Amino acid sequence: MVDFLTGDKAIELAKQKWFESISSTILITGIDSFQSALNNKLEYAGVLAALDHSSTILHHLQLAQCQLDKEWESPEIVVEFREKMDRKKLIGITDYEGNVSLPGVWIHLGHGCYEYPIRDAGITLGYDDDKEEDWIDTQEIFDFLEQCDTGHILLVVLPICKSKFSKDVLSKSDKISLIMGDDEEDIDSSKVGEYLNELQNICKETHLVHCACIMHPTIISTNKMNSKRESDEVC
Repeated sequence: MVDFLTGDKAIELAKQKWFESISSTILITGIDSFQSALNNKLEYAGVLAALDHSSTILHHLQLAQCQLDKEWESPEIVVEFREKMDRKKLIGITDYEGNVSLPGVWIHLGHGCYEYPIRDAGITLGYDDDKEEDWIDTQEIFDFLEQCDTGHILLVVLPICKSKFSKDVLSKSDKISLIMGDDEEDIDSSKVGEYLNELQNICKETHLVHCACIMHPTIISTNKMNSKRESDEVC
């Protein structure tokens, strides 16, 4: 279980306003638009399900944060689609002022490889890309993460072949909390199903985090004080 999914740790993070620093943007690379995904449901069903679960996870954690910081207004969850990663921007998102930061969730639909000692872990920039120039070493994405001063990725989902090797590289970064991708060979539909079940379980855990924040003594005490104040005003 990762730290932010345990009740006590989650409450401590919420007290520190840590969840407020997580971007509400879900970045999906490998698909150009939501409409494309809907028009190809059979091919993109796994990604659509991952999107649904990821948005729920973000929403639960935002609600948890709101319980301990009543003045914070949670931002709307935004989904950004990109047909492929740009070699310079990679997985960075740009705000209205032109600043580059990291998304709260990154889902990549593409291909993966690992052919040691011929080639280190790599992934394609997009889903339909399979030419030599379409590949990028996962280490380059890691380097981008380390150079990015703003943001933290709560969840990375890599439904790609040989994802374990890219996960091993990205896991070295402390700017990612959780990475899903454990395939040493080609990925199949049964493995995608396992990932979705795991995401569903995370949804349940983050719901419990929200509940834990609601039941936190600070919240209960504040609610009692508010109730008493309202009662006194009525009297």
